[in-house]
Amino acid sequence: MEPVLSFDSVSFSYHSVRGETPAVDNLSFSVNQGEFTVLAGPSGCGKGMVG
Repeated sequence: MEPVLSFDSVSFSYHSVRGETPAVDNLSFSVNQGEFTVLAGPSGCGKGMVG
């Protein structure tokens, strides 16, 4: 089955005056039709990643 969503080796860091804060490092996963997927973590850990 072909995934409807795929991430391959995704990394993301926040930039601040104190330097880089890694939120996601080398994340890879796929979601197939009909699957339910959740990214969970504490508040402020980088789940939003909307810029």
